Amino acid sequence: MDVFQAVLKSGELSERVLSLTDDVIAVNASNYNAWEVRWRCVQVLPHIFMEKEADFLDQMLMNNPKNYQLWNYRRRFAFRRGADYAAEELAYVRKCLDQDGKNYHAWAHRVAVAEKFNLWEQELDDLSRLLELDVRNNSAWNHRFVAASHLAKEGNAEQVFQSEVLYTRALILKAPHNESSWNYLRGLCTALGLPHKMSLEPSVATLCLEVLQQKSSCSLAVEYLADIYAEQSRLLEALKQEDAAATAAALGIQCFKELEVTDPIRQKFWRLRQHELLSICSA
Repeated sequence: MDVFQAVLKSGELSERVLSLTDDVIAVNASNYNAWEVRWRCVQVLPHIFMEKEADFLDQMLMNNPKNYQLWNYRRRFAFRRGADYAAEELAYVRKCLDQDGKNYHAWAHRVAVAEKFNLWEQELDDLSRLLELDVRNNSAWNHRFVAASHLAKEGNAEQVFQSEVLYTRALILKAPHNESSWNYLRGLCTALGLPHKMSLEPSVATLCLEVLQQKSSCSLAVEYLADIYAEQSRLLEALKQEDAAATAAALGIQCFKELEVTDPIRQKFWRLRQHELLSICSA
């Protein structure tokens, strides 16, 4: 460490300093000064060191899978190597996620690489594989939503929406009590730049009813259906269609009353939601 402190003062960047950071990082893999000096060395040394660095990082990450400094360094390294190595980088991230599907650092790195090199379409394919292995992996659902949002911004929002609703439907029917898939569907309906999709898209309400035919006690489906009726009632009220708005509000209230029974922990919340719709019914 005394030698390393001398290097910090001198500013030397060389092969021997790169080797010195090996020892410093071995002692403390979270030493951000050591990682910073290492990065400066790699930038000025010949290209061959970039290839050696990839092997070094692969080994380090397997032993330190949740080290902030290491993942930050890996991101800078991946961006420096460029798009030609993006597929290799994502393949390594997959290996990390196969060991721990909830590793936040790996997911954050995956988002950064996909965004940097615009690899969102390929990401959807691989996320399908991960969700087949664990349909309740909320990290995978979250990343899928990020990918879908980027693809929607490219001008294909309606196409992305329809495709993802169809995909999500299959997994909801497979595991109807999985909150992650329902939240993903809700996100699709509210955040892809397509207003009021929750209430205007017939396939969404049909899915809720289909689930309830199979699992009448599925409170997630009842809650979603209640939100659909609530949004419909507000839209109809804004259009001055009072009778239709009152009918939709009454259906929503009925769902919220059912949730008082199936989800009693949030009973006060469901009563509040009913109260919000009473004004439409009495109008």
